[in-house]
Amino acid sequence: MSLSDLVLSIADNKQMLGLRYAEWATRAPSLEADIAAAAMGLDDLGHSRVLYGCLEPLGEDPRGPERESDPASLRALPYFDEPWTEWAQFVAANAILDTAFTVMIEACVNGSVVPLPPWTQLAQVRHQRRTAAGGLAGGNRVVRPARRRHRPAP
Repeated sequence: MSLSDLVLSIADNKQMLGLRYAEWATRAPSLEADIAAAAMGLDDLGHSRVLYGCLEPLGEDPRGPERESDPASLRALPYFDEPWTEWAQFVAANAILDTAFTVMIEACVNGSVVPLPPWTQLAQVRHQRRTAAGGLAGGNRVVRPARRRHRPAP
């Protein structure tokens, strides 16, 4: 497998992850989770676009003309073949798949092979920080850190 094949596979998977996240933008267990799902979907769709843009500088672009008419030509995991019916599938994808894709991208960026541009890593770091700050804990609601209110002394 060439580096461009790997990047295409990650890009296709990030695209499908973004689409599956977006499907939950109106079906999540709470309004906050709806908003988080929409934002996460947009982030991953953006990541896929950045990765598709990395294919040309890597040399041979492994995308063929069949991609326009055949959804099966995407190099995505079978986990994305059917829409998710349970919130737990969303949470599992976020915890396991998105993390795995991030590790793979970091390996490409920091590896000894032709590296991806550093801005691909920056996009991933922003996504991870946003996900961690918003939190998808508890399975049913978004948990945010408590805010302290400063009250002036009387």
